[in-house]
Amino acid sequence: MRTKTKYLLAIVIFIILGSTIFKSITPNKIDKEIYFLNTSAYVSGYIGDEINIPLTFFYDAKKPTDKIISNVQLLSGNFVSLKGWEVKDGSKFKGYQLNNISINLKIEKEGKNELEGIKILLYDGGEKIYKFDKFIMLGINKPKSDNYLNVASEETYLSQNDRTSFDVKNNSDKTIVLDDFGLVSDNAKIKQFKLQMNDNIFDKIKDVNVLPSNIFKITIETDPGDNSDIYFIKPYIDYRIDGKKFTDCITFGTIHGIPIADEKLLNIYNRLIKNKNY
Repeated sequence: MRTKTKYLLAIVIFIILGSTIFKSITPNKIDKEIYFLNTSAYVSGYIGDEINIPLTFFYDAKKPTDKIISNVQLLSGNFVSLKGWEVKDGSKFKGYQLNNISINLKIEKEGKNELEGIKILLYDGGEKIYKFDKFIMLGINKPKSDNYLNVASEETYLSQNDRTSFDVKNNSDKTIVLDDFGLVSDNAKIKQFKLQMNDNIFDKIKDVNVLPSNIFKITIETDPGDNSDIYFIKPYIDYRIDGKKFTDCITFGTIHGIPIADEKLLNIYNRLIKNKNY
């Protein structure tokens, strides 16, 4: 009986040791997939403007950053061209690197254009198509030299939630009449709007007079209208001076959803990677 017990024990030890040795000599498998977060953008800008937008993605941290992406191309965009791109390192999360491709888009023509996505060429010879949730750009034909309205001192570049704010100064020597404030698509909506100027508060823009050198602050809460993890908003303002109409895109825009909260990041990881691979 003792002999049989020793024999079984020896088999168990052999299996454990064999498993340990196998694990030590077998390299960890590298996940070659690139997992893009859902990203959308609603951008107004002047013809000739170059606008930088980050597209965030996960990839296996065991693979060097400079050995993944060899080139990036736009899938479509008659009014917009891709002037450059750059991969920027971020943080690590559960064995994956959270990086972004920073794409530099130039507005070439006046009008509205919806971008389909990008094609990514990989160093291993493969390619990946990444389609945007919604990516709409509005080109405005207006001389920048006017500079009637400018951000005064406050502007939100990154917002972890759906809120953003900025203040604007009337740089002209005339009264400016504000007519409208909006986004470039009905898909994205402004849920809450507040304009504050001195002691006056407005819940919408319509025939609001701004005297020379006056400053007003706009605070908005937006809804991208889709399942975006990250979205970029760059609104526009319609106004008049001496009856002449202008459209202005004053701010640099706000990237919403960054920095990504830990709980949200875990949910994104589970959706994109864990639930797919396990």
